[in-house]
Amino acid sequence: MKGHWQRFLLQLAILISMSVVYSVDNNLFTLLVSASLIVIPTGTWTVFGILLWMSNKAPEIETLADRVDDALSAALASSVAAVIGAAIILKIAHLIDVPIGPLINVGLAFVVVTAAVPSLTYLRTAVRVWLPMIRRRKT
Repeated sequence: MKGHWQRFLLQLAILISMSVVYSVDNNLFTLLVSASLIVIPTGTWTVFGILLWMSNKAPEIETLADRVDDALSAALASSVAAVIGAAIILKIAHLIDVPIGPLINVGLAFVVVTAAVPSLTYLRTAVRVWLPMIRRRKT
């Protein structure tokens, strides 16, 4: 359980740090977040590719196939977020002169909904794989 708390505390520290940067200089915050959104898909698509390769090498590992689905959701969500980040940077730099509000609204809605998809996969894996393992362990 220790690792879960460490991850939670790290994520909380990131949230607090982001809040501090925003309160000090919200323009800097917007630029930093937008730039990071453009970089993140490289990692998420790499993870997806690695997990897909592993899953193809070992198709009998059902939970690995589920993680491929989760990684694809993360890669798609991060790609949409990257488009939003790029649009914000272009708007700030006055390189585009079109409204980006609808793009941001639809894009963020997609990212939020897509972020919830892995929870459904975890539940499916729990019922199909982990719960039977727990039941066998108790007997």
